[in-house]
Amino acid sequence: MTELLKSFTLYGTVFTTSCLLIYIGLKGQKQLIPSWCIFLIALLIPSVIAGLRSEIVGTDVKVYVAPTYYEMSNIKSIDEMEVNNLSIGISNTGNIEVGFVYLAYFANKYLGHIGFFFGLIAFIQSLFIFLSLYSYRKNIPIYFGMFLYYSFYFLDFGFNTIRQGLAESIGVFAIVACLFKKKILKFCVFMFLAVLFQRTSIIMFALLFLFWYSLKFNLLRYKIILLGVFLGTIIFISANFGYYLELLGYMDKYSGYFDGLPWDTDERFNFFSMLVYIPIVALIFDRRKYLFTEFKEFNFLSYTLIFTILTPFLALLGSFYMRRIGMYFYLFVPLIVAMTMSEYKLYAKKAYINLFIITYSLLKLFILVKSSEDYLFRSDILKAVI
Repeated sequence: MTELLKSFTLYGTVFTTSCLLIYIGLKGQKQLIPSWCIFLIALLIPSVIAGLRSEIVGTDVKVYVAPTYYEMSNIKSIDEMEVNNLSIGISNTGNIEVGFVYLAYFANKYLGHIGFFFGLIAFIQSLFIFLSLYSYRKNIPIYFGMFLYYSFYFLDFGFNTIRQGLAESIGVFAIVACLFKKKILKFCVFMFLAVLFQRTSIIMFALLFLFWYSLKFNLLRYKIILLGVFLGTIIFISANFGYYLELLGYMDKYSGYFDGLPWDTDERFNFFSMLVYIPIVALIFDRRKYLFTEFKEFNFLSYTLIFTILTPFLALLGSFYMRRIGMYFYLFVPLIVAMTMSEYKLYAKKAYINLFIITYSLLKLFILVKSSEDYLFRSDILKAVI
């Protein structure tokens, strides 16, 4: 329990400090330090903590992040790397996307320690989420959006879904800062960059259709129709999912993600991951009249929240881990919450909502840290402290 409390206290303090600095950078008019510098420090603080953690904590860290980094020590130059179909042909990283491999190569050759690699990954993820929120800085409290991102997703995407975390943060930026602003060319460029870190992020191109659909059909019945199509499609393909993968030639690579029968364990369908979003839905319902009027993009964002809540249904495809497909909707939630909070104008009610979001986020962080030893902070450098 002591280790749990220390880890929770460390994360909570670091995340709160980062968000306070973002608040100062946004609110200050005549600071001695430029705002961009304050923002940089704010994003670096959680990144430093990520860089100080042990390299044997986190499934993805042990499976491919650390091996890929150390494999780069055997590569003398970029010319030695055989790149084919966005993958690299060396022993331990044959299925790793080229973007991640080049990032590991850069960290190995120019940063010199795996801790800097961990920190760089966390910084890139946080930077793109921050920039997505920053594009709405005049209308929403982006520091609350960042606090929710840190509490809900920073650990998960930084320890166990690292390539997907990189790809999704870039993809969210492409949609929020580019597609929402009708900068289609920039959207395509950043989406291509996301695919370089995780092939499955090509799924996010489907959000072009969802964006068009949300602009054309904004009534509740159309949401219900799309929801029905989504669930119906999952149920339809679940019975033959293995056959489809074999037909496409992906059976060997992805068989470990859907072994066993659907619904055969309590873990396959995690109701808690659905229930945790109920407070957000309640706040949106309370301010729905204003949200859909002031933010034309909110109809699209409401669809992403629906799919976020329903990602446990992807367990029907045969495994708890197949929910990762639905995780491409997750990182829109910080923007959704920040937009919702901006609609509470009365000071007294706004203060209650702010306190509620802080408490709610910290509670989610505590539950997340408690849920797995992977999220406990362990550091060879700071072992005298933690």
